[in-house]
Amino acid sequence: MPQSEPLFKVIHIDRTGFTNMFQLYRNIIDIKISNTIKKSKIWYGNDVFARPQSYIKIEAKTGIEFIKIINQNAERIKSFFRKAEIKRLQASYTNHFSVKIMKHLKKKFNIRVDIPANYKLETDTTNFSWISFETPELSQGIFVYSYPYTDTAQFSTKQLIVKRDEFLKKFVPGPSPNSYMKTEPEFPVRKFANIDTSNFYSVFLEGLWRVEGDFMGGPFISYSFPDKENQKIICLDAYVYCPKKDKRNFIMQLEAIVKTARYND
Repeated sequence: MPQSEPLFKVIHIDRTGFTNMFQLYRNIIDIKISNTIKKSKIWYGNDVFARPQSYIKIEAKTGIEFIKIINQNAERIKSFFRKAEIKRLQASYTNHFSVKIMKHLKKKFNIRVDIPANYKLETDTTNFSWISFETPELSQGIFVYSYPYTDTAQFSTKQLIVKRDEFLKKFVPGPSPNSYMKTEPEFPVRKFANIDTSNFYSVFLEGLWRVEGDFMGGPFISYSFPDKENQKIICLDAYVYCPKKDKRNFIMQLEAIVKTARYND
């Protein structure tokens, strides 16, 4: 993010105040610290009090052991709740798709992506499509592009950014003459690689973008995977432009969309 934002908003509730109203929340961490507990532990579950709900229970003998559990499991805890949020967003798009754009991506790139109905196709060229949702205060866009696949070295962070900037310079102009979108070079781009249970390999990038020759900028995510059958790399690149406002929820919405991408078959 271009400015600091919390990953989650946290509300602290005393156990005596944990009434039915709070039990309906979609993400809950239930904490118990007591010397009557035999063994400190953490447990992950779903739909304990409501549906859909992600639930974590932590039991610890002492405050020191509780802190130890939190430190050892911090990344897993964040990932557990974040993945749940992505799934909920994806479920909210069901039955509200842009059939026209989904057919376009199927024909052009041989992929299925669940595009919400309020998105429009802005640009379409030989191997590049630009899909976006626009309001006076917000721009959420998704670039879909492909290029020849030769070897796994193309999935390094450096090479993915090189190709990203190549497409953006060519097809995404800024508001000023000779201006164009590019990856912000002064901010580190984070990379995550994944192979899921169906052996689907993908690389996820997150970083910042800016407009060369102008003053626009914001966060982006990039989701890339190989189409080995057609010897191509397919990229879904999503950005948010929303000056002076928090962007966490907007970029998470885009992440939920691009992570529906799969080979058409």
